[in-house]
Amino acid sequence: MIYTITLNPALDRTLWVEKIRPDDSNRIEREQRYAGGKGTDVSRVLTALGVNNKALGLVGGFAGEELEGRLLNEGISCDFTRISGETRTNIIVNDISTGSQTVFSARGPEIYRKLIEIAKTRGAWVILDTDGDALRVGILGIPDAIKPNIHELSRLVDEELKGIDKIARDGGRV
Repeated sequence: MIYTITLNPALDRTLWVEKIRPDDSNRIEREQRYAGGKGTDVSRVLTALGVNNKALGLVGGFAGEELEGRLLNEGISCDFTRISGETRTNIIVNDISTGSQTVFSARGPEIYRKLIEIAKTRGAWVILDTDGDALRVGILGIPDAIKPNIHELSRLVDEELKGIDKIARDGGRV
């Protein structure tokens, strides 16, 4: 059994507009809502591959209920802990005319280091996938692996990283 823990799940609301016009009304051409969060994405892939897993995490409010319901409808086994706050909602806007995407990510809890330390004392293998201060502090819990994307890694080392040679050289100083 593989357990994924998503402390910061999100209800992702993805919108498509023909062309973003600042300071004007923008008509939404299409909209989609889905359960997001990196750990829930891992559970989604594991489930698709037929791997026994359970999605764990913190959810709250109506957004949390919708997130859990969407995962259950996808056949993903869940066991979330209820919190008093509302699960965050992210807004993703796709500009059809340019093919560009803008993501507005809401903040969530940043308590990764302590959970990593607890999991490691119990023999778990831990992969940390987060950004910003949560990544910087979470690394101190000594996860087995981290999975930053190029933008997250650049922010972590406080330098824009481009090309595999630069990433291997400067990304390794984490």
